[in-house]
Formats: sequence, structure tokens, C-alpha cells
Amino acid sequence: MSKSIDSIIAAALSFDDICRIIFLNVAGSQVVLLQALFDTTEDIGIVRTIDIKSSLIGIMTITSMLTECASLLTSIQDKVNWRLAEVPPKYLQNRFKGYFKKGL
Repeated sequence: MSKSIDSIIAAALSFDDICRIIFLNVAGSQVVLLQALFDTTEDIGIVRTIDIKSSLIGIMTITSMLTECASLLTSIQDKVNWRLAEVPPKYLQNRFKGYFKKGL
């Protein structure tokens, strides 16, 4: 099912005054491909694995690049099977800051 750019933008979490995070569920076998696609489009977003067990990843982007990030996600749906994820609990959100212990 195709996600619209507007629905992706609406789902983005405001991380701080500048950054937004889009949380996605992506199969583990496709995370590297998603990462590579974002790496080839510099400055759109940073892909981070948040929770391997639940296939939760996050893409951090700045507010001014949110539309481009959402557009890229819609354009790669035929290559990477992803779906919008619910905003995770705070302790998982903090993994973007590097605050986590192994096993949590």
C-alpha cells in the first residue's frame, strides 16, 4: 500500500527545534538497502536502527528536508518494503542520542 507524502510528514516526530524523525518498520534484510539509498542522496536523512527485534528504524532529517525525505520514501517503495511505525517509547527514541544499554 502506497503511503502519501502528507501521511509521512504527519507521522514525523519533532525531535527538537530543527530535527524530525520518521519511524518505520523495515525487514532486517532490507535495512542495508534503505541505508544505501539514503547514503546516495546526501543531506536528506540519517538512517538508524532503533530496535532490531521489532525491525524498527528511524530516519532523522531536518525540517526543511522533510518533504524531500518523504518523497524519497514514496519513490523507493517498490525496492524497499517499509511501513510507518508508531512513535516508540522514549527510551527507544533516546537511541538517536546514543543513550542506551545493550539488551534493552
